[in-house]
Amino acid sequence: VSTQSTGFDRSSLSTLLALGAAVGTCYLTYRALSQHQKQKKYSISRLFIYPVKSCQGIEITQELTKSERIVWPLDEFGLKFDRRWVIVKKKQIIQSQETESKEEIYQYVGPKMETAVLNIRPLLTADGDLTLTAPEFPPIHVGRPDLLDVSKCSILPVQIYSDRTQGVDLGEEVGRWLDQVLFKYSSTASPEEKANPPRTYHLLTTVPSHTRDLDHNYVSHLQNKTSEETLPAVLNVGFADAFPFLVACDSSLEALRKKIQEKDPKVDITMIRFRPNIIIRGSDPWEEDGWSELEVNHLPSKSISSERSETGIRLHLVKPCGRCVATTLNPETLEKSLSVLGTLKQFRSLPIEGELSAIFGMNALYQPLRSRVMGNAAQSPNELYLSVGDEVRIIKEHPPLQFEQPSAETN
Repeated sequence: VSTQSTGFDRSSLSTLLALGAAVGTCYLTYRALSQHQKQKKYSISRLFIYPVKSCQGIEITQELTKSERIVWPLDEFGLKFDRRWVIVKKKQIIQSQETESKEEIYQYVGPKMETAVLNIRPLLTADGDLTLTAPEFPPIHVGRPDLLDVSKCSILPVQIYSDRTQGVDLGEEVGRWLDQVLFKYSSTASPEEKANPPRTYHLLTTVPSHTRDLDHNYVSHLQNKTSEETLPAVLNVGFADAFPFLVACDSSLEALRKKIQEKDPKVDITMIRFRPNIIIRGSDPWEEDGWSELEVNHLPSKSISSERSETGIRLHLVKPCGRCVATTLNPETLEKSLSVLGTLKQFRSLPIEGELSAIFGMNALYQPLRSRVMGNAAQSPNELYLSVGDEVRIIKEHPPLQFEQPSAETN
């Protein structure tokens, strides 16, 4: 049959054959990548909590859990005791220029406002008994939130970025301890303030039964959503910036470390600088950029009641985490290195809520799996656990994030 009789010339036929070969190559590549992912084994490598928002974090270890495996419970906000306390200072907001009426609110104190908060290292027991420590100061015992008589405490309005919530004031003694520590290590306090700190700071804990909802723009698709496999998603948060979890991958940190050290070999970074909660191993660098839903399967240790069956959760990765100048600080030494954030900005910048942000990690929330909860019924999140070594499976993916073109090199 001649090519003329079919409406094709030789050039068109060659083009069609080349296109077919390209499609076949793409299909085979997709199959190979899919097969490669199926062969991967993902798991949790480390777990972290940050009991007092913006202060030093705590890695979940066997020493803390006193169990055969490194296991930690979930609650109605995320990992138990994660960012359940916050340091605040009073702020006045003018409600009306005409009447000069003012509103008092308490604004959370983070490293962008006062880097001295990173000098505070919380100590925590598995049942939530909190003690605060700082260099050159005696520790102060705060106690357990579940033993607190809230009726004898003040409830203060709290502002965390644009969110409003409430907190239970834990009293003058711990407040004055915070004044002494934060003014001593402040880079902006006067000599007089360092010598005689004015009454400024308060330590708050979450109010029982009070909820702070997640941003509707990111979680509306999950509200009241259940299935044969899942219970309703947990859509509350404590004093975290916006979401219960930050998920990151070991391989992504290593890839970033190599890029940073190409510019500045003296700078080393550890995962704690980015304050994640759940660290996943087994992925390729930046693979988390395309994850939408993960399933985490947990088998309890012998120290947990033998009546508990296997438990599990769905992790919904709902928002890339835009990083701020706090990541330029080494949390151990407070040494500043602009190359950390500068390097991220060069190849991982993404517009978030109208602002170009450097991305590391994914904000997430969780949804209990119905079939894995004790008794196959709608149980409390307090019956769920995560542990180091738990298997992680990718349930749903989305197209990879499209980052902005690299900016000019930043020191």
